[in-house]
Amino acid sequence: MIIAIANEQINSGKSILAENFAALCAYAGRAVMLVDSTSQRKSYLWSVERASSGVEQRVPVRAIGGKGLEPELENLSMRYKDIVIDTEGRDSMASRSALIAARLVIIPVRAGEIDCRRQNVLVRRIEAARQVNPNLRVLVIISRAGHDVSDEDRKAVESFVARIPSAILSQTIIHEEAAFCAAVDEGLSAPECMSPDNRAVIEMLNIYREVFEGEQHQARIA
Repeated sequence: MIIAIANEQINSGKSILAENFAALCAYAGRAVMLVDSTSQRKSYLWSVERASSGVEQRVPVRAIGGKGLEPELENLSMRYKDIVIDTEGRDSMASRSALIAARLVIIPVRAGEIDCRRQNVLVRRIEAARQVNPNLRVLVIISRAGHDVSDEDRKAVESFVARIPSAILSQTIIHEEAAFCAAVDEGLSAPECMSPDNRAVIEMLNIYREVFEGEQHQARIA
């Protein structure tokens, strides 16, 4: 399955989510490739740090952007069961190609910091991608939240979700965790450096299960 992690919002936790998700796929025994199509190359650098740290569970990564993304995804899909794409946080040829190729787009949003202008661009990109890829699933996650999400902030997110046909708001909220940043600096995922009962680990595992249980449900319907 090709999973695109996308957002126009700055500091939404997009790259952290992509890195953790790819690592969880690898630990589940799924052949996974992490693709970094961003100009900052955060996910690519995470993987380089991971390799230099000697982590046993490898997460292969490719830095691909521009015109090269679409044909490369076709090649990679024949070799990997899952492809997780850390997409460019703006409208570009690569970000469009990612949505057209994806089975699922995950959109992490920061509660209380929804930029309507930026998100309008993302909504239009999803609408355009669905002209070619009508089965594209959309999962929105409240990410990098404080201890509590106010009713007002949740309603703002729900309003954004309602603008995307068939989009689903995850019941799991990824909270702001300093440990996430520490893990990323060492090329690790949350489950690799925290105890199983840590909130960050539980939340990430819940998202992972939600994605693949949802995919199985879609397959049964089809």
